[in-house]
Order: sequence, then C-alpha cells, then structure tokens
Amino acid sequence: MKKKVIQILTEHGTLVQPDAIKYILSQKNPMVYVQSLINKSGEYPLILTVDDLKNMEENRQSKVILMSEANEYTRSCRRQFRSIEVKHEPETNLAETKPDVNIISDVSGNSTCEGNVNDFAKYFRNRYESIKKLLKNRREMVGITPINRIRQTDAQIKIIGIVKETSVTKKGHRLIEIEDETGAISALIPNNSLLISEPVVTDEVIGIVGRLSSKSGLVNVESIVRPEIMMRREINRAKIPLCAAFVSDIHVGSKTFLSDAWEKFVEWLKSDEASNIKYIVIPGDAVDGIGVYPDQEDELLISDIFKQYEELGRLLSEIPENIQIILSPGNHDAVRQAEPQPAFPENIRKLFGSNVLFVGNPCYFTLNGVEILLYHGRSMDDFVTTIPSMTYNTPIPMMKEMLRRRHLAPIYGGRTPIAPEHKDYLVIDRVPDIFVTGHVHSAGVEVYRDVTLINASAWQSQTSYQRTQGFVPDPGKVPVVNLQTLETKIMKFA
Repeated sequence: MKKKVIQILTEHGTLVQPDAIKYILSQKNPMVYVQSLINKSGEYPLILTVDDLKNMEENRQSKVILMSEANEYTRSCRRQFRSIEVKHEPETNLAETKPDVNIISDVSGNSTCEGNVNDFAKYFRNRYESIKKLLKNRREMVGITPINRIRQTDAQIKIIGIVKETSVTKKGHRLIEIEDETGAISALIPNNSLLISEPVVTDEVIGIVGRLSSKSGLVNVESIVRPEIMMRREINRAKIPLCAAFVSDIHVGSKTFLSDAWEKFVEWLKSDEASNIKYIVIPGDAVDGIGVYPDQEDELLISDIFKQYEELGRLLSEIPENIQIILSPGNHDAVRQAEPQPAFPENIRKLFGSNVLFVGNPCYFTLNGVEILLYHGRSMDDFVTTIPSMTYNTPIPMMKEMLRRRHLAPIYGGRTPIAPEHKDYLVIDRVPDIFVTGHVHSAGVEVYRDVTLINASAWQSQTSYQRTQGFVPDPGKVPVVNLQTLETKIMKFA
C-alpha cells in the first residue's frame, strides 16, 4: 500500500515526508484519500508534510466532509486503483530516467593565462567589453559618449567605465574615478544625493548619467546604471517532475563534519520519498583541505588531502547510482585557488564513481533544460568587507548584488584571487534559471527577478576559527528544487 501511495504522488511531482506517509496510511482508505486530495487540489507542494495534508482537509471544511466525499466515489475509483495495482511501473519511471546534463561554460580545459602583463590587459578588456555590451542594452544608456570625447556642454552625458577608485571628500561627497578604453574621468555624488549610500566597488563596470561641471571638470552624477537582469523573461522548465538537491561545503576530513546528519540525508535519498531526486549539485569545499585557515591541523580528522577525497568518494558511493552528482571545487579543495577554478585533476577524479560529473567553479550547465549557474561564492568575503550592509549570515543579498553587477567577483585584488584568463568567466553573461552558491555555510532560498537563488548550507558545525570570527553556521539543510515547477523547499537533517 505504501509504495502505491508514493507512486501516485510521485507521478504528480511530489515528495512525501515519512510522517505524511504514516498519516495517509492511518486513514480508513488511504488510496481513496490520496486520490481525493489530488482530484480536489489545484497545485501540490514539492514535499508533502502532515501540515500540508491537514491544511488541505481544512480547505474542504472538515476531514469528515473530505472522507465522505471520498467514500461517495469509492466504487467509481475502484477500477482505476485496480489498474494501478496491475501496473508495475509508472508511465514515466523517474528512477530510470537518464540524466540530461549539458555544460554551457566552464574554464576546465580552456585556461590560457600565464600571469603576464598581457594576460591582465586582455582579462580587464574582456570584462569591460562584456559588461559594456549589457549596459548598452539598457534604455537609460542610449547615446553613450567615450570619455575622451566629453566636451563642455549643458546637455546630459552618458558614459560607461570600469571603476578605478572611489573616495569620500572632507565634506562627505563621494568621488568615483572611472575609465574606458579612451581615458579616465572623475564623477561626483553630492553628500545630499539619494545616491550617496549606493555601494560602488572598485573594478565593477557601471554606467553614469550626469552633467559636466564647468568649474570642477567633474561629472555631477544624476544616476548610476548597472547591467542588472531583465524583469521578465522566459523561464526554462523540465518536462517531467525530476528534482535536484543542492548540497555544499561537506568538509570531509574535519572533526566537525556532521556524519550523523549526512547519514540521515543518504538514507532519505534511498527511500521511496526521494524517488524523483535525479541530481545532486555540490558547489565546492567537498573536503576540508590542508592549511586553509590558522591552526586547521588541530581540527582535522584526516590530515592527508588524498585520503580526504578517498573518504568523500566512499560517502558519495553510498548515494543511489541513478542520481547524477555534479561536483565543483571551492577554496578548500585541491585545485588552484585563483578563480575561475578548473575541475578536479585526474588523480582525484579516479577516486569517484561513474555517476560523479566534475565541473569547474563557476560553471553554467543545464539539468533537463533548466539552466544553472553554479559558483562556490568566495567573493562574498569581499562583499562583506566592502559593503556595510552585507553579512555572512545573509548570503542572498550578496547574490543579488552579483546579479545586479552581472559579475560574480567584481572586486579585484581583495580576498578573492582571480586568474587573468583572456575571457572573464566570472561575468554573468547569461541569466540562469537557478543561481546556487555555498561558502558561507548558510541556507537560503529566494526568487529575484524570476531567478531562483540558493545558498546550499554546509555539513560542518562551527569551527574554532569561525568562533573567533563570530560566525554561526546553519548546517545540515538541503534545498530541493522541482525542475518542472521550480518550486523549492529546504529539507532539514541536522
């Protein structure tokens, strides 16, 4: 009976929590009860809970009415349920559906930089040109003027440049020096302007609308324009109700790795309730690494980096083979620290099963047509130290700032090392359906301009270093997305 109930709900794109299954099976006629819910409900939640069931009953005025309605058509439903009993598999067997992953953009195998002056010049030129192209599509930036062609005029001027430096005058005015391929100029935001609190960071590419002052030679800023993402666009959806789980910062090898919570997660993946989980996306810091933070060796359970990956491979091998795992590196992993980071080398890859796909950081890819932007999130360290309102406990606002700037790590020379690739892989040149990060050990889900933002928690309790920094992690939580509806829910295992 339990499997039949789960089969019906799975065909409607719904996962079921164990308590909800028990509640359904406690009904006088569980099959009729489930069918009644389906027939009477316009939309079904991604993960069905007991509270969801009770709310559905309340919406029908009472449980008695619900069951009496169900009993009224028990006879008419009987043939339908008999046919379900005879049928060994659903029409779309989600467990046997092959994964559909397409890599769109990844530095892995495409790195060209050697770290010389020419590489840096090409890198910044590509960053500038890529974001300038996006800015020119903004209505506010029609009719831009190169900096070297600015002439004294009372007319409004529009310029696009990369921020070279920002400063505050003694009177509290803000100065922004920007440059394009033709020259540089300074722009002034008066201390009484509404823009005075607008965060502008070095090396981001912005548009400025204003007027040239005849006295100072500065551009008086009237508005700051960023490339942003469009308000309305076509969202990609899978044709069948497959789900993706997002699992970040596992930190295998650390004494603070939450093994009990991880075991609960894996057991859940093996249950019927998780039968439509087809993908697990891991955005970095899969192991704890060696020498990443002060006195880390005192908190390592496994002090050999390759043995850390061997243990990770063992843990991932316990996940059902029909689930495709997408694994990227982070700043704790054994690849180059400078972003963009390539996928793991072969001597690490060989430690994992065939259902693990290795990608770089960042990476654009699709899961059954749904476009994902994966980024570990190290640049959040720079956002926190540069923009006063940003905190590690609230990663979603930082993700929004990345989308507004159309760049994952706009601040160069800060805490995020960046390799001078000839193409800037950190430019957000495509608008994804899902944008996922990790790094800050928090769990968060929000929709911003039709993009589902996910910070994918962690599997490590607070370290001594985090304690000295006043950082409190939020571990053991797994955001799960139905790729057909893009409905998201967080499962808790710690």
